[in-house]
Amino acid sequence: MDNITHTLLGITLSKAGLNKKVPHAAVLLMIGANLPDVDTVSGFWGNLAYLKYHRGITHSFLGVTVLALALAGVAYGLYRRSQKKNPSKSPPSFMALLWVCLIGTWSHLLLDFTNSYGVRPFMPFSDRWVAWDIEFIIDPVILGILLCGLLLPLLFRLISEEVGAVKRRQPGRGGAVAALVLIVSLWALRDYNHRVAISKMSAFTYREETPNAVFAMPEPGNPFQWNGIVETDDAYFSMRVGPGFSATNASQAQVFYKPGSSDALRVAQSSNTGKVFLGFARIPIYTLEKRGDSVLVTIRDLRFASATRRRRGFNATILVGKDLQVLNQRFRFAG
Repeated sequence: MDNITHTLLGITLSKAGLNKKVPHAAVLLMIGANLPDVDTVSGFWGNLAYLKYHRGITHSFLGVTVLALALAGVAYGLYRRSQKKNPSKSPPSFMALLWVCLIGTWSHLLLDFTNSYGVRPFMPFSDRWVAWDIEFIIDPVILGILLCGLLLPLLFRLISEEVGAVKRRQPGRGGAVAALVLIVSLWALRDYNHRVAISKMSAFTYREETPNAVFAMPEPGNPFQWNGIVETDDAYFSMRVGPGFSATNASQAQVFYKPGSSDALRVAQSSNTGKVFLGFARIPIYTLEKRGDSVLVTIRDLRFASATRRRRGFNATILVGKDLQVLNQRFRFAG
């Protein structure tokens, strides 16, 4: 998810009680909650390199654990250095620091798993992508919950101090815990509605074909509205799925037909750009366009490009010449 959400979650986890276990826990959790995104440096080598390496090894079970160990080691060294200047202050144990850092880095993996982009948690042993498909990459509801959980207790504290009320021992803890409970409850609601949406789409036929696979991709903010995608033998069907979804909605779905076999398509799929993109795309759709003696093959991922989203994001274009040589290839996040 976006780094603002990761950062706010780190602060919230600290306020929920971890700041009483380890000094400066908020700083460690904020760094840990964003540290797996260190792989964004791959973007300096272009969009395709970013697609290939982002949410890779640093977003795996092994990667987030190694990052937590490294962060805890640096923090422990800084605490020991600080103790030399002030011998009366004893540093926290390495294990206490490690647990806080692990919570920070693993929270990043959990948040990224909830959205349809997904993660590769089994790297370097497997490149398989997994995703919960219940959250949009930026969810204003979660952002609002985290902000309220952090800011409202601060406001109430200022009001209490103004009227002379007794100060609490752990100010802000109740709001942080409430925010975490609300987020888990939101995920439970989204997961339930996600299953309902898939069940509804699975109940119908599409152009007299039964579904082979059914997907429900999240829409921002609304846990009851989904971008539905159904795969059959011959095509993909894209539709908006909500509480009133019916056979009429299914019959009005936008159709993306699967291409027939061709030499140009096989060349495009085996090109470097094609292989990297198809390793990421879960729902690839193709457009083949004649350009003189050449064929322009465009591959998109229907998760991010559909009638529901009204945009042509995440697309790879490969120009194949008449001699079946790749003349040009490019990947873009925006069409």
